[in-house]
Amino acid sequence: MITISEIKKTISGGLARIEADLTITEKSGDEQIFPLYVETSEEWGKYFVTDRADAFVVGVLNYAMCNGHDITCQQPISSELKFLLERHLIYTLCKNEERYYKTNIFAEVTDEAIINEGAVGTGISLGLDSFCTIAEHYQCNSKKLRLTHLVTMQNGAVGGFYQKNNWNYCASKLYERIQKVSKELNLPLITVNSNLHKLMRLRVDYYVTYWLAFNVMSLGKLFSAYFISSIGVGYEDFNIKGRYYKDCEYYDLLSLNTFSIQGGVRFLSGGGAFDRLDKIRIISEFPIAANNLQSCLTEHFNCMHCQKCKRNLVTMDALGVLDKFNNAYDIQFYRENRDMYMEWMCSQVNNGKHDADYVRGSYELIKAREPEYIERFERDPDKLITDFIEVKRQRKVYASYASMFRNFILEPDCVNKLKTWFGSKNIHDIICYGSGTSQGIQFLNSMKEKLGIKILYIVEDVKVQKKGMIARLPENTIDYPACDAVIICNIDKTETIRKKLSELVSVPLYDIKEILSLK
Repeated sequence: MITISEIKKTISGGLARIEADLTITEKSGDEQIFPLYVETSEEWGKYFVTDRADAFVVGVLNYAMCNGHDITCQQPISSELKFLLERHLIYTLCKNEERYYKTNIFAEVTDEAIINEGAVGTGISLGLDSFCTIAEHYQCNSKKLRLTHLVTMQNGAVGGFYQKNNWNYCASKLYERIQKVSKELNLPLITVNSNLHKLMRLRVDYYVTYWLAFNVMSLGKLFSAYFISSIGVGYEDFNIKGRYYKDCEYYDLLSLNTFSIQGGVRFLSGGGAFDRLDKIRIISEFPIAANNLQSCLTEHFNCMHCQKCKRNLVTMDALGVLDKFNNAYDIQFYRENRDMYMEWMCSQVNNGKHDADYVRGSYELIKAREPEYIERFERDPDKLITDFIEVKRQRKVYASYASMFRNFILEPDCVNKLKTWFGSKNIHDIICYGSGTSQGIQFLNSMKEKLGIKILYIVEDVKVQKKGMIARLPENTIDYPACDAVIICNIDKTETIRKKLSELVSVPLYDIKEILSLK
């Protein structure tokens, strides 16, 4: 049983918060109390709803169904919402997934409407889906559907894997850009944060619709309508079956209709009719979006390597609009490495991989336009494992570095040349970026006495301090210790690392291959 206490509102330090204690009682009798809250600036906190439990019920519903709990509320819930949740959403989910628990909601009901200011909002994350919604409704013909406010949640860092690159830092950088875009659009920006993710402890896409609705319904005195951006596969891919611990956005048509009640916020799907081709086409004609598109999963800029970057790039290519996104992506790098992206795209489609549905339309367009070119990348299933492009690419990179190490060592007087190079740049104390087992770090470490340098730290993917002669720093480090230079010893994706480090350190950055190329 989950008991939702009375909602309390507090104001402190310019922030307004509503909070309710969740008393979670397990079948074993064990009990925990989780204080669930939503927070925004004092300016917007006056629109918080505190007289009913609607938002908190929606927020915890997915958790309750996945963990076998009923919900009891110490405050009323809107009668229409209770009916729609129990008789439509919960019933349908349980009918199509036996692992869900058929949660019962115990609460008094009210038919009193929530008086709102008539605002129309949507989220802004700088991603493709949110920008498509903004482009579609920024100046649409219907005043009732025209955007009046933008909302950012968790400072925009919602769906990425930023832990290795410091979540707070990435979030702050994204938020700076979100503020800039909001000013360009001349729409007020509302920042909302909550701690629902600490209760869920799941991938955000498993409960994202519930989480967004929880935050927005909390501001029910402001919004009359709110667009939740679709995931870009179109209404035809609606799917209610087997959704236990899977992406909940595939049944937004059901959930958004359930959360929308008379006298409350009306939830609509932003861009629900469009696939990724449609969305890229739409935002390519909306310069603010094209210049600021940010969909990367791992960095606060577009890294060019993660699956979201690849999806967008091949779609832009298919539509012939690459140049319109020059300010958002390194289009020159894409063109120079187009074979790599085409190989990835073909592999996704022909082998039914994770991104197949996202890039199939792009694949078909490019193949129709350049059949002989795409034929080069079509996969023979029997050769897939040994002939996969990523393996080939990595082998090529490793072979290139191995060759550079070999040629450098064979170069006459190579150590003295390198010692002279370090001396000419007044480099004595360095930080190495890369795995402690990498060739570059091993090389520098073995030569440090002869070269007259000291390796202060190695920056690598570590969760705890490793035992070793050289101290380790985790990849999410922001405040780098004082040094004379940082040497990038990774052998792959060094341009992404350099771009990130250039914002974090003021000392010179050198790639190990620059050093190995000394003659």
